[in-house]
Amino acid sequence: MSGKKYKSYNRIHKYSNPSDIEKGKIKKETESYKKYNNKIKKLGKRIVKNYEDLDDSILEMYEEYINEAEQEKRNAKGHKKRLKELEKRKDLN
Repeated sequence: MSGKKYKSYNRIHKYSNPSDIEKGKIKKETESYKKYNNKIKKLGKRIVKNYEDLDDSILEMYEEYINEAEQEKRNAKGHKKRLKELEKRKDLN
């Protein structure tokens, strides 16, 4: 994390221990991702089982769950990257 980026981060995120906050965010997003994955699996089984009688709302819900899971995964990835950069910066100080 460059000095300019770090200053910007600190200006927006005024935490006493930012690495703990980032770890909490990662944990929350990972759990949310797992929940969406379970919903996707259950709904996928339901779709396969009742393929002939499907309506579009179930497929839309399936798509929505996939999109939400991917968003949580991207968020967690971003927070992991930020945490890594914060820990590097802590080692430098």
